[in-house]
Amino acid sequence: MHVQELVKAIKDKIAEKEKEIERLMAALSALGETVKVGAKRGPKKGSRRGRRKMSKAARAKIAEAQRKRWAASRKPAHGDEAAKKAPKKRRKMSKEARARIAEAQRKRWAKVKGQ
Repeated sequence: MHVQELVKAIKDKIAEKEKEIERLMAALSALGETVKVGAKRGPKKGSRRGRRKMSKAARAKIAEAQRKRWAASRKPAHGDEAAKKAPKKRRKMSKEARARIAEAQRKRWAKVKGQ
């Protein structure tokens, strides 16, 4: 049977690969390393885990530097004309214009509600 021959060939390949893995494991252990198949790699012994700690003095130093950067960015540049000008005043709409807009909106809503 053709299928049985394929199954036998696949099993032979699996056995061959298992022997190759065993041979490689023996070579690694001869080098002094212990290897577990499927073992997950974790942090090395003695390594730090989690978030790093920062001293209060270091945090204060960084905070002060950031405050200085913000203060410098808020200051207007020397001789900057745009900074010297007063902010533009908002334009006001006339009462007539506001009444026309309100009336047009009422008509739109009446049309929608009337449908």
